Amino acid sequence: MSAASEHSLDGLRNQLLSRVEAHPVRTWSPNLLAAMIALFDAAYEQRQGPEPRPGFRPYVVGKGTI
Repeated sequence: MSAASEHSLDGLRNQLLSRVEAHPVRTWSPNLLAAMIALFDAAYEQRQGPEPRPGFRPYVVGKGTI
C-alpha cells in the first residue's frame, strides 16, 4: 500500500471514529443498528439464516391446482 493510500485510509478511519464519538452506538436507532450490522456482514461475508437446501427449485403452481 502506498503512503498516499495509507494516509487516505487513516483519514477515513479518523472520520468514522469522530462520528461514532459524536453519536455513540448506545444512541443509535434500531434501524441504524440493523443497517450497520448488515454492512459489516456484507463486508465480511457473514451469512445469517439457514443454508439453502441443495436441489430446491421453487416453481409456480398453475391456477385451479392444489
